[in-house]
Amino acid sequence: ARNWFGNPTGTYNVSASSVAAPDMNLVIRDDVLAGGGRGWRTWVDCRASSEGGIDAQLLYPADGDADRLYHGLRVLNMSGAPGGGASFPAADKFGTSTTNAILVRDRDGDWIVFKTPELFNEVAVLREGKVYEYNRANITIPAAAPRTKARKIHNPTPTRSTAGLAWRDISDTLFGNDCFHYPASIEKADGLVALPPMAGPSDAFLTDSAIKIEYHRSEARAVFDTITTLIGKGLGAVGLGAVFDFFSDATKTALKDSLTDAELDLLDVGVATDQYNDGWWATLLEIPFPKTGEGIGESVGQIYGGTTANKVPLFDMQNQTYTPTGKRGWTAPDADYLGQTSGVSLLFNYNVEGFTFLSLPGNMPASLIVEDHYDNVWRQRITLRYQEITQAIYAPWSAFSIYRARMPIALTPASYVARVIKPELAQTEVFDPRLTKRIKLQVDYGYDDEGRYDPWSWQAFIRKWLQQALNPLPTIKQIGTYDSFCLVRRGIGIAVHPKVRSGELPRIDKKISHPSISNAIQLRKIARAELDVAVHENDYISVKFE
Repeated sequence: ARNWFGNPTGTYNVSASSVAAPDMNLVIRDDVLAGGGRGWRTWVDCRASSEGGIDAQLLYPADGDADRLYHGLRVLNMSGAPGGGASFPAADKFGTSTTNAILVRDRDGDWIVFKTPELFNEVAVLREGKVYEYNRANITIPAAAPRTKARKIHNPTPTRSTAGLAWRDISDTLFGNDCFHYPASIEKADGLVALPPMAGPSDAFLTDSAIKIEYHRSEARAVFDTITTLIGKGLGAVGLGAVFDFFSDATKTALKDSLTDAELDLLDVGVATDQYNDGWWATLLEIPFPKTGEGIGESVGQIYGGTTANKVPLFDMQNQTYTPTGKRGWTAPDADYLGQTSGVSLLFNYNVEGFTFLSLPGNMPASLIVEDHYDNVWRQRITLRYQEITQAIYAPWSAFSIYRARMPIALTPASYVARVIKPELAQTEVFDPRLTKRIKLQVDYGYDDEGRYDPWSWQAFIRKWLQQALNPLPTIKQIGTYDSFCLVRRGIGIAVHPKVRSGELPRIDKKISHPSISNAIQLRKIARAELDVAVHENDYISVKFE
């Protein structure tokens, strides 16, 4: 959890301190918003007002390379954030002001401006698991019975003046943290890979090789009240509301684009983390890995990313240059990992628990998401055929397509339930496979047709309504277990030999044909055996006899 989720110091499923899983809308490139400004969202590793404010757990270890900062590290240069030590430059080398900007470390070791803020821009801070918005102060609506605390929303009517604009924490406002979701538990589990014959019982699986993540969602009575209110509102719009006397008078008016404050209070998506858990999410890979040393023995990049001068904070799908530890060449000790990749593969088992009559149909929607260094996003939609049956997933790079996320429905109060389909944005930039940053998997319940997270979709409403009718307070558990996640590439046997590495012997290129090879271990052993034979092919043998 420390390295796959936001807020690595947080606890599980406990309001604002929760560990948070980012979804496919961590990056958004939207068009111009009605209130002015462009609706993009990006991410940063942390907030800081100077280099000294960057948490040491996000830096590479001191390994002889004086600069522990690495290419691709992102920081929100925000006043009032942690500071100290070396200051950020007032302007980057291209002359762009760094004030309130998103900064990224480039290959030359300089801080450059990745984004300059405009009204309504958002930044997801992974270190905290929170979203910040460039806006004026948030609006607080006082508590009213039966609520016990106030409700905060985004300021829906900021002016175009820049006076008073600043980065505001909107994580506790209505729907402010829509791109983060809160696992109830993360634990190791028996694997989904069966042991080979003779290695154990016929139904035995590898111990502790899988990762199981659960998301819980409790359905309070308020949700049921909201459902009846909204359905009554809709029936009133078509002239049928009068026959449903158990609806309040307010529901007999015409259907509007926004809900009343009382109706919004029922939804209460500001602080109730349950509202964010209609689905399942996991980050499968993020480079460098680990991305933080929080709570573990390894340091940043020790497993993948290199801890030497050749820091490798991004993954190249061609995979020809650097080994995971930052070494070059096919004779490096870990050169076995080199070779062009064709996609990703994993085993996945998904299940929903909650109450006896819940039985989701087959063909459940899910997505694999890949993000690059420049905020381009690839998405491949996949189908989970059954519950509780392990499914092998192979996603070739060729099947991914560009994904352009939309701003969430709840951006302003006037659009909480708007079902507006926006025209496709112009795709002027393309995904760069040489600069892959992270790979994610999610189950797509709770998303509308445009890919926006929408826990109030009509499908979700009806499902919750039925649940409430039979059980006042059910808890839905969405459980996903994955195993054997890997990057797929052609089989290559790398036979490392000290004399080959030192140049005393030439590299031997010999095609080996063994149809019975079924795994990388066999391939490696055969390659090394062939090398042992080939090393002596040109030996000079002198025989003396009488």
